Amino acid sequence: MTQLKQHLENNLVAFNRQLNKRKFYQIMLTSLTAVFPIAAVSAFTALIDKTIFIPTGFFEQLYHVSKWLPFYMQVGNFWASVSVLLNNLVVVWLTFLVAANAAKSKRQNAWLAGIVSSTLLWLCNQSLFTEPLKNGMLQLTLSFNGLTIHGIFEAIVLGFCVSWFLGRYARHQLLTITLLILVVAAIAAGLQTFSPNSLVGVLVAWFAQVTANWGKNIVLLLVLGLISNFLLILGIPGSLNLADGSNDAIFSLQNLNYALQHHHLANVPYPVNLHALYDTYAFVGGSGMLLALLIAILWRTHDQHTQHTAAISFLPTFFNLNSPILIGMPVLFNPLLVIPFVVAPLVACLVAWLFVSLHWMPTAVYPVPVTTPGILKGFLATGGNWVALLVSVLNLGLATLIYLPFVTLNDQYNLVSKAGER
Repeated sequence: MTQLKQHLENNLVAFNRQLNKRKFYQIMLTSLTAVFPIAAVSAFTALIDKTIFIPTGFFEQLYHVSKWLPFYMQVGNFWASVSVLLNNLVVVWLTFLVAANAAKSKRQNAWLAGIVSSTLLWLCNQSLFTEPLKNGMLQLTLSFNGLTIHGIFEAIVLGFCVSWFLGRYARHQLLTITLLILVVAAIAAGLQTFSPNSLVGVLVAWFAQVTANWGKNIVLLLVLGLISNFLLILGIPGSLNLADGSNDAIFSLQNLNYALQHHHLANVPYPVNLHALYDTYAFVGGSGMLLALLIAILWRTHDQHTQHTAAISFLPTFFNLNSPILIGMPVLFNPLLVIPFVVAPLVACLVAWLFVSLHWMPTAVYPVPVTTPGILKGFLATGGNWVALLVSVLNLGLATLIYLPFVTLNDQYNLVSKAGER
């Protein structure tokens, strides 16, 4: 067992070392960590917005803020606009930095590449071709929706493409820029004609439709969780991440109707579904059980940058808004963290499924606010069952133990890398 562990660690470190030598990977990491301050401010803004100023917000449900806070609606509209703007700024700034850093590495005009890339991303915003106003408010949405910052993968790819085009046709940059803008605008307008979503959104929606019934089977549910979280670590929100903790709405509604009619949670029609297992027990700190990662980092890591990033990210992640740690560490595109990021939620689902199957706790039926702290979701979704609370705590502990060796490995790699740079 020790030899297998050592072999896995050696392979992961070797792969990570080779990847870090690649110029494109260095550019991605540099750009991601540079947008961390914006992502952190964005997450704290979203935290206030989604816990207080939406009807299903955790603090709104708990303290009924809308009934006693003056100008609640106006303040909420303002705060929502700021939240959306800041989240959009993350992806705009990311594509700017990727293009600029890529151009700089080739001794090209970094500012030009960044500006062109940001402009093209703005043109790709398909809401430009829809109604500009909603409820009297300007719609600023580019790629943000729910708890996950969308558009990371697209922003990175666009940045690299713009840098390549401007370098490839350096002698005709004005013509190249003009053609790029016209082509992208035409494609965006054309896509809007046939589909209201981005190409990635269409593919994810298709995948969600194909896998609509997978949540009723524990094996298929685990496969779906594996695929969705693996895509997310590549910057592509999978179908489970897009739902932001509200999966299998149809099955959940039927379970809820049964519970309300019979006044108990035994024998609900769908004891196994995504909401009952994944959303309730495997979404602690958002996708990847990232609250466990933060606990492992604060417990074991000696790298000051990683500790600082984890400390700033802790509060938003506690309420399932994990974009700061995804971007700032970064967890995204980190081969040393792929395994625990994918495995930890699967273990949490298996533990919850085992307890439900053995009738040691009821199925999670009741809806809870999406920003409810993960360790409280099971307790609230089962109507106050204490075993469900213990299972949530157990899952958080198991996820922390799963992350610990990989966090230690990542920490050792960072310390060795920094020592080598000196």
